[in-house]
Amino acid sequence: MVIYERKMEITFTAEKDGGILSKANDDRKVQSELHDNGMHLIPSYFWTRDIKSLPLSSKYGYNKRVDETDEYVITIDGKEAFSVAYSSRAAEFVNSMNDNGFNADFETIKTTKTKSEWRPVRGKYFVFTCDIDGKSTTSGLYPHVRYNDGTELFVKFAMTDFDAVLTFTITHEIEKLKNRKKIEESIVNVPASDMKLIRSVIQQALNRVNPHGEIVSIVDCSTKILSEANYECSPETVEIVMGE
Repeated sequence: MVIYERKMEITFTAEKDGGILSKANDDRKVQSELHDNGMHLIPSYFWTRDIKSLPLSSKYGYNKRVDETDEYVITIDGKEAFSVAYSSRAAEFVNSMNDNGFNADFETIKTTKTKSEWRPVRGKYFVFTCDIDGKSTTSGLYPHVRYNDGTELFVKFAMTDFDAVLTFTITHEIEKLKNRKKIEESIVNVPASDMKLIRSVIQQALNRVNPHGEIVSIVDCSTKILSEANYECSPETVEIVMGE
């Protein structure tokens, strides 16, 4: 088997000194806008695998979060003595005290707290419910987009206070190394439309949380055939994704 791999890393950063996501909840607001556009950040593991349910998920955006906690209160002769965090621990105390002649029991107190907040960033990998050329899937080691010709696109997006890094990794696996030019054109052109859409939506979301700051993009791109030498992407193939 021969695997072609093309990797394009786009770093969004401030033109002047300072971070592009330095205000409170900037990264969460960016995640929310991407979610509203059908681009959903998830962890590398996504056990439910139900991508279609994500647009209605309450784990994105600004909404209410409900926290429920249980407290286990130990009583002696019907009066509160002390409390513990786990029911198993409460049972141990009660059994031990009763064995020593006390009249002990425990009760459960449930506490519910509700507050509105920007929901935390869920992960660094994308799945998509928006209209794209490929099929978004969570099968395999990491979430990715698969195309009819076998090309696969892995999209990772990491945000810090200082910058945001969008990484496209495109792979194409073939039995034998033949028609090299056709395969190289495939890993450039097949996912290009989706890559451009993703880059554009992300850039718009970053600009929205930086209305007065200029954001610049730094691109690092290379292609390799596993077991062979690497080579830099041509400016023309980079422009397919970065051009307006």
